[in-house]
Amino acid sequence: VSGGGPNVQRIKSVILQSNPLLERMRYGIVKRGSALYHDAK
Repeated sequence: VSGGGPNVQRIKSVILQSNPLLERMRYGIVKRGSALYHDAK
């Protein structure tokens, strides 16, 4: 799909700017998940 990339990036950045708390929560979940993964190894 030609030309879809920049549009998606713009939408993503708008979402991130309007939902910083949501992004922090998601980042925290990713960090905890990777920490659990490393502990399991």
